[in-house]
Amino acid sequence: MSAEVTGEFRLLGPMELRVNGQPAKLPGPAERTVLALLLLAPGRTVPASTLIDRLWSEGVLPDNPANALQLRVSKLRRALGALGLDLVHREASGYRVEVNPNAVDVQVFADQIRRARIEAARGGPPSPDVVTLYASALELWRGDPLADFAGELWATVESARLVQLRLSALA
Repeated sequence: MSAEVTGEFRLLGPMELRVNGQPAKLPGPAERTVLALLLLAPGRTVPASTLIDRLWSEGVLPDNPANALQLRVSKLRRALGALGLDLVHREASGYRVEVNPNAVDVQVFADQIRRARIEAARGGPPSPDVVTLYASALELWRGDPLADFAGELWATVESARLVQLRLSALA
C-alpha cells in the first residue's frame, strides 16, 4: 500500500510548495499564477473568464484565450502530477483545486484570525486560546503575501486584504 502524497502551499511570502514536507519545484510563472488563483478559493470553481482576465490583465490577450488557459492548466496538472498531486479539476465554467484548506497558509491564517475574533468577542480578558490563535496565525507570515505576483492588480487587492487582517491581529 502506497503512502498518500500531501502538499502544502505557501502564499504568505514567496510562493512555496512542499510535498510530504519537502520543498518542491513549482512550474512556470503563468502556471504558478493559475495555481495561486485556485488556492485562494480551494474547493470552489474559479470561472475560466476570471482566470483569463487575471492571467492577461496587463498584456495582450492571446488569439484564443480559452485554449491558452487550457494549455497553462495542462502544464500545471503535468507538473503537479509529476509530484504525485492530482489537484486541478475542470468544471463546466472553470477550474477548481481540490485541496484541504488547511494545506494553504492563507486559508489557515484567515481561519485562525476568524476563530480568535469569535473567541475574543465572548468578552473578558483575552484567553490563552485567543493569544495562541493570533500568534499561530502571525507565525505563518514569511514576507509580503503573494510576493511572486507583486504588481498584478488581483494580487495587490488580495494582498491588501491579508495585510489588513494581519494588522488587525497585531492590534
